[in-house]
Amino acid sequence: MDYMYQTVDKDFVETIVGKLKSQGIFDQFRKDCLADVDTKPAYQNLQERVNGTVNTFLEKHKWQENLNKTQLRESLRRHVQQGFLETGVDRIVDQVVNPKIYTVFKPKVEDVVYDSLGIPKPNRPDKDRNLLNFILKHPPPPHPPPPIPPPPPVKDPIKTNVVQLEDLLPKDLDPISPGSVDDLTFSPKEDEQNNVVTSTNNSNDIVNNNNNNSN
Repeated sequence: MDYMYQTVDKDFVETIVGKLKSQGIFDQFRKDCLADVDTKPAYQNLQERVNGTVNTFLEKHKWQENLNKTQLRESLRRHVQQGFLETGVDRIVDQVVNPKIYTVFKPKVEDVVYDSLGIPKPNRPDKDRNLLNFILKHPPPPHPPPPIPPPPPVKDPIKTNVVQLEDLLPKDLDPISPGSVDDLTFSPKEDEQNNVVTSTNNSNDIVNNNNNNSN
C-alpha cells in the first residue's frame, strides 16, 4: 500500500488539484454536496444530536461577566468531537459524497487530467455508461441472504402415531389376477338381453300372485 503511494507523482497531483481549484471545479463540488446534505437522514440525525449535546453542556455553566468564551468554546468543541461527531460525519460522506464520485466528480477530474497530459479523452461507450448507472442505482446487498433451510426429515408414523393414507386402505382383500378382470366384462347386447329377461320374469311373478289372491 505504501509502495503504491510512493510511485505517484506528487507534483502532478498538486498540479491537478491546483487546476481544479483555479477553475472553480472544487467549489462546484462543494456546493453540490452542501445542497444535498441537509436532505440526508445522517445530517438531520447528527444535527439533532449536536443541538441536544450543546444545550446540555451549556446548562451546566452559569453566565458570568468574566466568563472566558474562548475557553468555553474550546471545551464544547472537544466534548462534541469525543462523543459522536466523527462517526456522524462519516455517515454523511457515505450518503452525500460517495454517490457523486463516479457520476459527478470523476468525469470532471478526468477532463482536467487528460487536458494536463495533452491527450484526447476517450469516449466511454454507452453500454459502459448504462452499466455504471445501473450499478450506482442498484448497489448489491451488503450481505448475501441466508440459505434456505432443508425440509424437516420425515418421521416414522408408527412412532409419531400420525395417520397416513396407507392406514385408511383395506388390507384383507385378496389380490385380483390379471385374467379375472376380463371375465367380468359384458357386452352391451348381453346387458340388454339380461334386462329383458329380468323384466319378463318380474311381470309373470306379479300376474301369478294376483291370480292366487283372487282364488
